[in-house]
Amino acid sequence: MIHFSTWRFPIIFILGVMLFLTGASVLLQPKIVHAASFASCSGEGCNGLDPARTGCSNGASTAQSALIYNDKHYNVGLVQLRFSPSCGTNWTVVTSYMGNTIINASVHRIYDGRVEYGYGKNSSIWSNMVYAPQLRSSWGSGCVWRQDGAANYCADTPIG
Repeated sequence: MIHFSTWRFPIIFILGVMLFLTGASVLLQPKIVHAASFASCSGEGCNGLDPARTGCSNGASTAQSALIYNDKHYNVGLVQLRFSPSCGTNWTVVTSYMGNTIINASVHRIYDGRVEYGYGKNSSIWSNMVYAPQLRSSWGSGCVWRQDGAANYCADTPIG
């Protein structure tokens, strides 16, 4: 007859190894690092910088938006006030529904009046950023120009 005491060491040893391997597998799992944590700026240091180049656009969301209408009340574009929670910044993205045309985008920080701009000929343009981490601390504005350049159509987002 085999006594339990002769099996105690192998059982405890096997349970100990299993417990060690379980703990090691938890500790050795790869860490997931979000791209936004690699932003190259923070706080007021983000003012005037490009959200895509700094990494602040990763994980950003639209805080407010407004449609752009022409003089015949057709929707010709979209203005979006974007917010980056990792950088505490806002910027404006303007999209033309008329194809590649001249577009300008601006973001306005309320408490000191700082404005950052973006301008170009494309179907979408964004402004540089302003540091504005609190709600209702900035707003966006944008315009799209007709292909012939004879008129522009603009809209402002609500305060975001």
